Amino acid sequence: MLVDSKEYSSVFQISETVRVAATPNTWQVSTGSRASDYGIHLETIQAASGMASYVSNSDYSNDIQSIIGDGRYKGDFSMAIYKIGKYLDNANKYAHRSPDDLEYAYVFHTFKGYSQGEWNEVVAYSNQLSQEELEGIVKEELDTYYKGEVYDVFVQKATVFTSPDGDVRLEWDTDEDFECVEVVQEFFTLTADFVQETYGLEVQV
Repeated sequence: MLVDSKEYSSVFQISETVRVAATPNTWQVSTGSRASDYGIHLETIQAASGMASYVSNSDYSNDIQSIIGDGRYKGDFSMAIYKIGKYLDNANKYAHRSPDDLEYAYVFHTFKGYSQGEWNEVVAYSNQLSQEELEGIVKEELDTYYKGEVYDVFVQKATVFTSPDGDVRLEWDTDEDFECVEVVQEFFTLTADFVQETYGLEVQV
């Protein structure tokens, strides 16, 4: 049963002394760092004022940043996007790759936060993913990650304290027998299905 809690974003009660809790992840790395975990390179084409730009460490980053810089100077980002696409197409056509390397898949995407002043238009590219895989990760997980919709989920168990006059107090601590799980999902709320599938726990109350 889902219960209200001011301390957590959601709490799902399993029994009187066992519950699953979710809390926003306050140690979230940048979206660029998250992308690199998937072998995805991000380059910012333009962004809202005050927003950090993404610059990757790929072999093509310097050339792409040069194209972006020229577009910024001329105030023509549409042309910059066109030139980046042509550049990556040519790189796929002429670059010397090992037999195991994929061609670079790429997609243009604008990450948007919850305010009008939070956006970052990027080119995302990778030679470790298919076009479909790249688009799925960028448009679903990374887009949600950019909004800050990242949660830590963990199981808690309670120690019961009873006072001499019979008052009962529960003190909740993380149950180390269960792993903490990171969830990237917009407006995430704990459900019975999630708890059962993730931890094998079923409601007992």
